[in-house]
Amino acid sequence: GSSGGGSDTSSSAVPSETAADVAWAESVCQRADELDASVAAIASSVSIDPQAGDVLDQLQQQIVAAVDTVKGDVVDLATAVADVPKGSDPALTAASEQLTTDKAALESSIDALKTAATTFSEADGVLAKVTAFGAVSTAAGQVGDSAKAFGTSLSNVSDAGGAAAEAAFDAAPTCQARKA
Repeated sequence: GSSGGGSDTSSSAVPSETAADVAWAESVCQRADELDASVAAIASSVSIDPQAGDVLDQLQQQIVAAVDTVKGDVVDLATAVADVPKGSDPALTAASEQLTTDKAALESSIDALKTAATTFSEADGVLAKVTAFGAVSTAAGQVGDSAKAFGTSLSNVSDAGGAAAEAAFDAAPTCQARKA
């Protein structure tokens, strides 16, 4: 059965989600959660041990690793978004297309972060590294903002996918947690 909410009396017109549709929505929300975590880790995972060698080398290794993780998570999210089950309600395909469009800004900000990390990696001297690290920090903030905007798009996926998408995302546990 389904758990109804609100006072909508036209629930018989709402398409029921299939297991494949719910699995797709769950996959999209899981990948979005992974991306959110890797974006948050950019700021929180940088730690320096002055006893462990060159501080700038430590920063470089950590920044490059964090950026690579974010890039991988974006690829995973893009794959999940595009993997709408065959035979699903056409509205789910519309939702997928909208999410694909919405993640373009996120991908652009990640490209800027990658460029900033590369500049940091290639910078010579302490002053150049410090300046480049500032650019990395700014770019990481922009990635965070873009990830939040994509999260909002994900929460509003029913705008593009209508009742079919809303039903699938409402039935997926990870998506429910994202809305809470």
